[in-house]
Amino acid sequence: AAIQEGPQLFEWLARTKDGRPHWVEVNLRRAVINGEDRLLTVVRDITARKQAGEELRRQAELLDLAHDAIIVRDLNNRILFWNSGAEETYGWAKAEVLGQEPHQILKTEFSQPLRELETEFFRQDQWQGELTHTRRDGRRIVVTSRWALQRDKDGKPAAILEINRDISGQKQAEAGRARLAAILEATSDMV
Repeated sequence: AAIQEGPQLFEWLARTKDGRPHWVEVNLRRAVINGEDRLLTVVRDITARKQAGEELRRQAELLDLAHDAIIVRDLNNRILFWNSGAEETYGWAKAEVLGQEPHQILKTEFSQPLRELETEFFRQDQWQGELTHTRRDGRRIVVTSRWALQRDKDGKPAAILEINRDISGQKQAEAGRARLAAILEATSDMV
């Protein structure tokens, strides 16, 4: 087989002498050494990397089963992960929002100034409260939102996990009960 110009990279599942599977990466490169055309080959075991990637994929599949909206953001506030619960809650597909800023897309209304909220969040590594978001169809919803800060092995902030639950129905029911109580109180004063 002819080797193309430039390095060629291949991965495949191989077996050890005792039959255990392991992933290898093969890097082929054409080189001229002492005037002779040579093929340089580097083989590297990438089993641990493949297993870690597979574990991440399985975890993401589990997060997709949740009915709550689960969003992972980087420290620049860009969406890295958007589960199917977020698609259902907000109406945007994952492919449409990855890399976007969620507070702009969702037109987030905060219960306190964002700077204060972020200061509290980074001090405590977590935050929870109510937010108002706007869905793709323009409908405004109230969510209870919980944020958790992920830190890297050196303790530096790495990512933000946000879990949102639509409580609009609860809020409407509470408002309806309050209106009914007010009407009942007003009519009892008349009697």
